[in-house]
Amino acid sequence: HTRRELETAGFTVQVASNAAGTASSLPGPEHAADCDDPRCTTIARRYPEFASAAVDVTVPQAHAADYQGIFIIGGPGALHHLNNADTHALLTAARDAGVAIGAICISPRILAQAGLLVGKTATGWDGDSRLDTVFAEYGVTRSNSPVVTCDNVITADGPAAAEAFGKAIVALLQQQAS
Repeated sequence: HTRRELETAGFTVQVASNAAGTASSLPGPEHAADCDDPRCTTIARRYPEFASAAVDVTVPQAHAADYQGIFIIGGPGALHHLNNADTHALLTAARDAGVAIGAICISPRILAQAGLLVGKTATGWDGDSRLDTVFAEYGVTRSNSPVVTCDNVITADGPAAAEAFGKAIVALLQQQAS
């Protein structure tokens, strides 16, 4: 739904991942335990058109200044595959260049751990009841709102907020363009 909102508004979306090929929202056997919330696989199976996407560019190949925004989609495996030095460097470069950044579901933790949410208010998925601990460790004020925009950063709490997350991204990008 996030991608649809962006494309409907006329934005081009590129999918980046840690590896070329196809990015999947369904956990492989090695990461099946990443999502102890049954909604993860239920949503992906109910909406198979959203369960995978062709990777346009790998994270190490991406250059922040080439984009209007960089947003991380969460889900099973996001912390294992995207919470790394390459992703942190890309997001930091984006922030430093004034490029909008954000994350949905479990991925706001990646922004926090990259030091990009210090002193900001954010939201995220908390199905494992660890979000407060992670946010406190990295100086983030937690909001229970489904979508939070704080300065140039947008966070959202999960799949149910995907459309609103997309709308918030569109609004921020349009505001920056004007």
